[in-house]
Amino acid sequence: MTDEFVILSQRDLGELMTFTDYVEAVTEDFNFSPKAVASPPLPIEIAGQYGTFRVKAGGSAPRARLHGS
Repeated sequence: MTDEFVILSQRDLGELMTFTDYVEAVTEDFNFSPKAVASPPLPIEIAGQYGTFRVKAGGSAPRARLHGS
């Protein structure tokens, strides 16, 4: 594993992925999540000149709640 990551702009993502790509990625994640195959992303901390930007993965709601059941 590496400690490096890439920050992409909205334009970068638009050039790399189509809307269908996003839908397929989310569908794949939902298919893996109940089987405990997917791992949550690691927290990220980026030090900046005026402070620190932190990103942490949130918890997932139960599947039934995601679909409003």
